[in-house]
Amino acid sequence: MKGWVREYLSLPFATGRIFSADAWHVMRATRALCQLPSPTVTFFGGSEAYHEGKYTVWAHTLAQECVRNGMSVISGGGPGIMAAANCGAQQAARERGDDRVLTLGICVD
Repeated sequence: MKGWVREYLSLPFATGRIFSADAWHVMRATRALCQLPSPTVTFFGGSEAYHEGKYTVWAHTLAQECVRNGMSVISGGGPGIMAAANCGAQQAARERGDDRVLTLGICVD
């Protein structure tokens, strides 16, 4: 057995299999991200921004315009600016009749 495999299997989160359930979730998420239409715009940061603040309004509006122009929008999924961008993208997708809105949440501890 290769050294890195032995080291991986000895980690506390490993289940004794080559790939744990977490690794499969990451691979599935990566595959989903690779299938998004290009170009892709990513929104991160500003979890402390308040609901009706100018930065959240800008993020909401920019995400809407990105979707209206055929771009994919990815956000960190957190509150503030990320939530505003997510809501703007979903709203624009529904306005154009696209019922298939893909959301993906990743928790980083």
